[in-house]
Amino acid sequence: TDMKLVDGDIYNGVYTGFLPPQPEGTLVWYYLNISDNAGNYIIYPNYESYEMYKVSKQYSSISVGYIEIIDINPRNRSIALKVSLIMILPSSDEYEKINVWINQISENRAINTIFIPVPRESGRFQYKIIKTLYFSLLGEPEKFPQDRYKLTLNFTFHWSRVDKLHGGPIIISRELSEAWDIINSERELEPELYNETLPMILYNITIERAPKSKVPFELLLYSIVILAAMTLVLPPSELGKRIEIYVGLFVFNFTFLFSIRDYLPLTPRFTYAEMTIMFTTMFIAVVTVASILAYLIEKRNVKHKNIWGILIETFFLIVIIGYNSQRIQSTPYLTLMILFIALAYVLRLLFIELILVKFEEVAMSLDAYINRLWTRVKRIIYRLKIYIMGHR
Repeated sequence: TDMKLVDGDIYNGVYTGFLPPQPEGTLVWYYLNISDNAGNYIIYPNYESYEMYKVSKQYSSISVGYIEIIDINPRNRSIALKVSLIMILPSSDEYEKINVWINQISENRAINTIFIPVPRESGRFQYKIIKTLYFSLLGEPEKFPQDRYKLTLNFTFHWSRVDKLHGGPIIISRELSEAWDIINSERELEPELYNETLPMILYNITIERAPKSKVPFELLLYSIVILAAMTLVLPPSELGKRIEIYVGLFVFNFTFLFSIRDYLPLTPRFTYAEMTIMFTTMFIAVVTVASILAYLIEKRNVKHKNIWGILIETFFLIVIIGYNSQRIQSTPYLTLMILFIALAYVLRLLFIELILVKFEEVAMSLDAYINRLWTRVKRIIYRLKIYIMGHR
């Protein structure tokens, strides 16, 4: 069998040759006789030995070597993947390429299709490619900073049934590993979807923010809602202290909102972070007005003025909470804020104000007791003086 030069030149080249097909189980012995135009030649391995192999069943395999997440951009709702495809597909036709379709699935339909022709490598029947692909980032961006995204990919190979179908691991680049986590699910990878005509590999990838990028935002949001709610512990008579806190929160809210604009995902609805900041700002404005009205009533000679102050604040709170009830139910930070508002009123009504009243009553009783005791002491001293004077 003659061999042909397929790469390079006669001084440094690659030659290929083919032996005739043989039945399975046949032992094939062969050697190479290499010569040039000058008459020089060499026999490999040597004159007295041969290379040998046994004809076995052709083995075919298709593999997604790995999927590496190299970029996640919630701002433009895109995700970039580096995908490795490796195939060993023996055939009599020796195709130059194998066609692969990658479908992004959402709600049981393909929303994005990418076609990849995988070229043949230098080895016989071997096909390999590493390619960067871009897909839509689907999920729940409105839950920022608790946003989570899902990517479903169906790899379909234009081939018949293979001996091995393998789906490699899903990894995330080092640059993204501190900001994002891959959430493993039971059906994250289904590598055994054999098909008689079109082998398929299905991936379900779920991604959420890593604690290092999520926790700082959450701590700030929790701090804002807790501090705003707990200002209700202060009675309306402490209007100055309330306003100092509200002004600080108001300035901080706007500064915080403008500073995170570049991090917020693009979504038609407000995110958790935006709704929390807006509701807290609205709460500050409404409660400030309620506090001023309650303070003015307490300063006037009105019967049951403490009760009137509480009723005014409660009315304003009911209005603002009722107006934002849907946002509060859907946002965990605002739900926590309502709990702390209730806690603040409990502390104020059942503990602080009652304690102050009791303390005032105890102080008055103690003062009256001390006055009576001092009166008795003065009487005793007076009688002693009269007694002493009478015995002189």
